[in-house]
Amino acid sequence: MPVLSPAYLGSLQKVILINDANTPIGSYLLESITQNQTNTLNSKPMIQGALGVRIMDVGEIFWQTQIESTAIITEPSNLFLDIFSLIIDRWDNMRLANTGAIPTLPLLEEATINISKEGVKCSVKLLGDKSYFNVEFGGVPDDLIARVVKWYDCSLLITGINAEFPDLGSLAIPIESANINLQPTINKRFFIGTSQAPFFSVESYKISGSITVVATAADIALVDLIEKQPSGQLVLTGPGGMSLNIGGKILTIGLRSMQSQVQAAVRAGDVNKITFNFTSYTL
Repeated sequence: MPVLSPAYLGSLQKVILINDANTPIGSYLLESITQNQTNTLNSKPMIQGALGVRIMDVGEIFWQTQIESTAIITEPSNLFLDIFSLIIDRWDNMRLANTGAIPTLPLLEEATINISKEGVKCSVKLLGDKSYFNVEFGGVPDDLIARVVKWYDCSLLITGINAEFPDLGSLAIPIESANINLQPTINKRFFIGTSQAPFFSVESYKISGSITVVATAADIALVDLIEKQPSGQLVLTGPGGMSLNIGGKILTIGLRSMQSQVQAAVRAGDVNKITFNFTSYTL
């Protein structure tokens, strides 16, 4: 029976992120990566002498990369990065537009972070004018130690705590579950005389989602103190700043967050929980 070469199998492979100069800027261990090139093509009806002749209308060209993986912790930590590290890197890169600097490709088009008892599952969609990932077989050292991130590796970090937020001293709040979406708005712009690839412009961004944290009875009692929205005014409720700590890596959610709904749940035999839905536009 013939044996298939390991080079054909999607295991023991590392994914390398490169920049515009084709220089490696990070090595990742990922579960799934799919790259799609889109090149807009349409046949143009013209007066022609042969059926096999085509006049083509050739439009934009761009690459989209879809990545799905479980967050991991590696030792040594600087040897390989995980998908959560990629989200942090591309999110911080995109926010350079706030300072007037030009973000580098590929741009973060969308990302989701799901925290549950099973672990931390993430997905990322990136946008660029070429493929910015190389996949190499091998290269994983024998002494690499890694494990998946579990619920006990995750916490919500709070700064500038107000009385209305459910926490009475500790800045690291245990997370029971969370579902968070990073949603930039990126437009493609074209100019006469330039290349077939569009100019990508970052228009805006936001982080939204739902986080459930464990709470004490005293925390539950404070839920009623959450600020109300005065008539005709926009009040930013919630903490002064929120960050996610996943496996020792920090993602800043926002300096101020809009809370759309807060729910406190107390059940005999279960831990007290507070769930809040939020949207953050300011980082």
